Amino acid sequence: MQILSKQDLILSGVVFVIALLLMAVPLKWTSLITTPFSMRTFGIRKIKRWHSRTDTLGNLMLWISLIFCIGFPWIPYSPLIFLFWLTFSWLCAVSRAVRMTAVRSRPIKLQVIFLINMLYGVAILSGFGLYNNYVLWVRSYEFANIVAHGEALEPMLYLSNSAPAAYLVQVLILALPMMNLWGQFKYMRLENTFKAANMFTYWMKSILVIGLSALLAIFGGEGLHLIYQHQETLPIYSIVPMKRQDIEVADPNAQQPAADPNAQPVDPSAQSTDPNAQSENPVADPNALLTDPNVDPNVQPVDPNTAPVDPIVDPNAVDPGLDPNAIEGV
Repeated sequence: MQILSKQDLILSGVVFVIALLLMAVPLKWTSLITTPFSMRTFGIRKIKRWHSRTDTLGNLMLWISLIFCIGFPWIPYSPLIFLFWLTFSWLCAVSRAVRMTAVRSRPIKLQVIFLINMLYGVAILSGFGLYNNYVLWVRSYEFANIVAHGEALEPMLYLSNSAPAAYLVQVLILALPMMNLWGQFKYMRLENTFKAANMFTYWMKSILVIGLSALLAIFGGEGLHLIYQHQETLPIYSIVPMKRQDIEVADPNAQQPAADPNAQPVDPSAQSTDPNAQSENPVADPNALLTDPNVDPNVQPVDPNTAPVDPIVDPNAVDPGLDPNAIEGV
């Protein structure tokens, strides 16, 4: 198992650089851009019995995210939906981080925004499958097809096939960053501060979620490949399948012959109208005798009951050197 590929390092470096560049955007501009995603106080209601408040909108977003992360193999175009929903979650979290009234320090707000940006970038790389060449997406769709065919109740399936375990790993990869972003959104709306006791613990929690998402995506596919002891090499996919019916198209091992664009479709039910036309594949006559191609067909076969006749010697000719009368007297 390789530790880190060059592609993984490059992608991680690009995410880190972009997160740093976004910190250079003034907070006023960030607040103005993310105004539609702040939701203001919509969905926040007071509970008089407990003298507290609850965020109904935040709870709804958490449930929607959880349902999507569990049922994504059965949802068409789930990779694109994941990108859209993750981006929406990121914008909502950033909008509340800028508006934390309990935090007056600009550097603290910038640190919170930086870690949220890092979580969003790593979540795209890990959740969309760029860290593992979409292997976990394909395996998850395979598990969805297994469930659709009614084979999910066989106990030996979970011991011999890595698709169920890959589905669970992909659920964790999708759910960790998404639930974290909406959890921060909900907490910052209610408490107007970041979700931690201090910045040190906030850094530790953010690094844990970011690192776990990246590690599961990078080593999840190869780890399951080794655990289940598959003999073939780990496949590499060039595109991400959009639904479970696209697995055969995305699978590089499933190669179909290329169709001739100039070929005309043939109707198997159509029959030739020409009575003299011969079939392209004539049926052999079972009564036909096998003939030797080296034998001349004009030569008549010899009767085995007749004695062989020398074509040079005449049978009626008499030997001139022998007197027939002398033979009788002997």
